[in-house]
Amino acid sequence: MNAIEIIQHWIDQIKRIPSGEFIAITDFSTLPSRARTESLYWSQQLFSERANPHAAANQAVHSYYPAGRVNLDVLRHQYVADGNSITAYEGINFLIARIPAPGGKPWSREALAAVVQWGLNISGVSPPLVFRYPDKIAEGTLVSSDPAVDPSMMQSWSNRVDLLVQDGSLYIIAYKRYPGALGFLHDGQWFEDPLRSKTRP
Repeated sequence: MNAIEIIQHWIDQIKRIPSGEFIAITDFSTLPSRARTESLYWSQQLFSERANPHAAANQAVHSYYPAGRVNLDVLRHQYVADGNSITAYEGINFLIARIPAPGGKPWSREALAAVVQWGLNISGVSPPLVFRYPDKIAEGTLVSSDPAVDPSMMQSWSNRVDLLVQDGSLYIIAYKRYPGALGFLHDGQWFEDPLRSKTRP
C-alpha cells in the first residue's frame, strides 16, 4: 500500500470503533502495559510540550480499545491545549492526532502552518521537519514532510510525517518505527492480556 492507503486504513479502522467501547483509564501512570511507556515516548517525540497529551496542564482524558470486532489495539487521548480540541489515537504503528478546523472555517495553508508550528516538535529532530503547503487546501489534501519516503521502509519516525485534511478535520500522522523492524507490526498485538481481560462498557 502507498502512504494514503496506509493512512486511510488506520483512520477507517478508528472510525469503526464505537466511542462507547473505549475503556476509561482512571490513572494513566498505572496502566499495566508497555503501551504506557511507549505512549509517553512517542508523544514527546512528535508533539511540542504544549500539545503533548501527557502534559499535566492539558488534563487529557485517556481510554483504550483492545482489539475485538475491530482488529486494532488503540489508546485514545482527548484534551484541549491552548484552545485547540485534540483527539489523539495511538496504535503500535502510528500516532494520529485529529484537530477540528479552527472556528469551523475551512482549512487554509496558513492555518495548517500555524498548527504545525504550535503543535509539533519540528525543530527537535535533525534535519527539522519541513512541510511545503499547496496554495489551496481542500478536502483530501495530503501534505508530507517528505513524500518520496516509503512509510513502511522508514528508519526513523522523523523521516516522514503527514498531514491530511478529511471531513473538516486535520489529521497529523506519525509512523512509529522500531530498531531493526521493517514494515509494520500487527495492529492487534500491542496490549498484554491484563488489558484484554477488562470488561467492555
